[in-house]
Amino acid sequence: MKIVEINIVRYGKFKDRSFTLEDGLNVVHGDNESGKSTLLGFIRFILYGVGRKNPNVTVGDRERALTWNEGIAAGSLTVQDTSGALYRIERNGREGARGAFNEKAKIVDLSSGNEVFSGEVPGEHFLGIPVQAYDSMCNIKQLEAVAVGADAVKGVIDSLLSSGDESTNVQAAVKMLDVERRRILHANGRGGLLYENELALDRLKSDHRGAVIFENECTKNLDELEKVEMSLKKARAEFEVAQRMCDVHDDVLRLQRFDELRGLKAEEERIKEKSREFDEGAGFDTSIADLGIVAKLEARADALDKSTESVNIAQIELERVCGELADIDIPNESGFSSIIEEFNSPESAMSHLVAKKKKRADSSVWLVICGVMSAALLAFAAVLVLAMNNFAGAATVAFIALIFVAIAVTSYKKYSSAVAEISSFMKKMGEGFCPKNEEKIRLALEDFCKNKSDRSAKLSFKNMVEMRLSMLREAYERELLDALALARTVGVDTPPESLSDEFISLARKIKGYLPHREELNANLNQIRARVSALAGELERFSEKDIRERITPAMREKVNTSSFEKLKSERDAALYKTNQFAQYKAGIERNIAASSIRKSSAELYPEIEQQAEKVEELRLRLDAVRLAMESIENASRSLKSDLSPKIRECAQRNLSIMTSGKYNELLIDDDMGLSVFAEGGTRPIDSLSKGSLDVAYISVRLALMQTLLADKNPPLYMDEILSQLDDGRAKNVLCAIVEHARGA
Repeated sequence: MKIVEINIVRYGKFKDRSFTLEDGLNVVHGDNESGKSTLLGFIRFILYGVGRKNPNVTVGDRERALTWNEGIAAGSLTVQDTSGALYRIERNGREGARGAFNEKAKIVDLSSGNEVFSGEVPGEHFLGIPVQAYDSMCNIKQLEAVAVGADAVKGVIDSLLSSGDESTNVQAAVKMLDVERRRILHANGRGGLLYENELALDRLKSDHRGAVIFENECTKNLDELEKVEMSLKKARAEFEVAQRMCDVHDDVLRLQRFDELRGLKAEEERIKEKSREFDEGAGFDTSIADLGIVAKLEARADALDKSTESVNIAQIELERVCGELADIDIPNESGFSSIIEEFNSPESAMSHLVAKKKKRADSSVWLVICGVMSAALLAFAAVLVLAMNNFAGAATVAFIALIFVAIAVTSYKKYSSAVAEISSFMKKMGEGFCPKNEEKIRLALEDFCKNKSDRSAKLSFKNMVEMRLSMLREAYERELLDALALARTVGVDTPPESLSDEFISLARKIKGYLPHREELNANLNQIRARVSALAGELERFSEKDIRERITPAMREKVNTSSFEKLKSERDAALYKTNQFAQYKAGIERNIAASSIRKSSAELYPEIEQQAEKVEELRLRLDAVRLAMESIENASRSLKSDLSPKIRECAQRNLSIMTSGKYNELLIDDDMGLSVFAEGGTRPIDSLSKGSLDVAYISVRLALMQTLLADKNPPLYMDEILSQLDDGRAKNVLCAIVEHARGA
């Protein structure tokens, strides 16, 4: 296959780019991150698509393929197969919801314009190898050439030998055969089609044995059914006779109930008559006689008594309070009241009186002192003028004398005021009191306050008693009205003061009347209930028909045997009948089941058919096992034939690339690589880094030259010469050019 044209719509950093490739070697060069590796990734994307997202890799193939903004990857390759036909491979991928990636690919035949090879992977169709083999052979990257050693090379060879193309896909074929083998029979022998069909065959054989046994049982069941039917017929006849005797006994009992019903109706009429006579002799209207009216009468009488008693008690209390108020006498109430109103309390009044008396005494003392001093000073001033002719000293003394005169005048005013206030206070106190007798005044004021407080309290209590008396009288009037209304209801006509006694008397009469009346009613209700029950029980029966049906002889026969005995005989006959009926039903079910269950004749062809399936599966299992063994033998033979060819091509490539330094490359049975140099064999991973890369590339070319010669796949190289010196780089390019010419 040859790539003719590359058309990138969207991929990684590329957008709307096209590349045309020529025959032979094509070199793409540029700076780092210019898109060289991205171009190789696009070719792989078109041929094989984008693999699943690797959770262990932060940036994988999918992340590199999708554009950053649109999240898409799309484009096409124009390729030419080995026959020269041209095809265009188109692929579109887009990232969907929740990180899902959806892609579609199709192959268009450019000669006809039609889509071809629908559903196939383009890389596998045109190159004949899966994506793992593509990465191992056709796509050589710099890092892989450096990192992969002998073990990786061996792994690539083994993978390509087993799954390189359709002709050598040994492991896939063995795997498919192993799946078929497991489908037929599991390794532990406990599952698969063969196991299930053998179980089905065993079940059919077991059903056949059961059918034979069941058919023998059915013959026995038919004979037993005939015997049971005869026994059931006889048991039913015995039950009918026993049931008839029980019915006769029931008819005899019904006649007795008819007689009892007539007696009860006569007793009912007798009690009714006795009840009427008792009501007429009661002496009052018996229509009101019940416990409810008794309770009303007693309650109303009690309420009247209590209301009257409450009014009387309140009246007595009012009279007592009025007497106590009359006993309280307060002399000179107006004078004492004015003092208490002015000073608020006896203590304040006494404090005022004491203060005024002190003020009067103090003022009188100062008046005497100032009068004496002013007179003495004036006399001394006169002596100074007359005797000593000292006018200045006389003036000074006279001035001092005037000060004492002023003080005397002020003291006189205070004295006069105190005397006036004491006089006013004593005037309010009245006669018999002296200012000197302070204790008597204080006791008088305290007695006045106490008597006034007592009278005020008793006046309040009197008002409360009068109010309560008024309310009690109103309540009495209401009770009296209710009592009069009740009296009219029960037919009592007496004065209001006698209503309570009349109510009590009437209640006693009703209480004496009710027990006997209740006894008569209870007997009457009991008889009526029994009459109603008997009438309901006998309403569907005719006494006349029963008496005509039951002869004296039948009644005598029933009377000689208890109903328990007759019922026991009937129940025994019924139990026997039911047992035979159940036994018969069970036999009939077994016989009916035989018509549903398959017979032994019907099961035999199924057994033969199932046995053929089992035998066919056993033969298929043997064939699968034989095929697996043959393929594995053929694979070993193929490997032994192919290994020398791979070794020869790889050895020739390695000789060219190393300028003949390493002419012999060894590949053992386990595909391990080693080289012969300097008279000895050395493992490939003991070589230098450059030699190891060259050996790896030579094996890659050998694998393509031997396994994929007919497919002629393209070879991609991504800076694989960066670790080689100029001489070996030139030799590698020569080997590759020679490979390209041969292709």
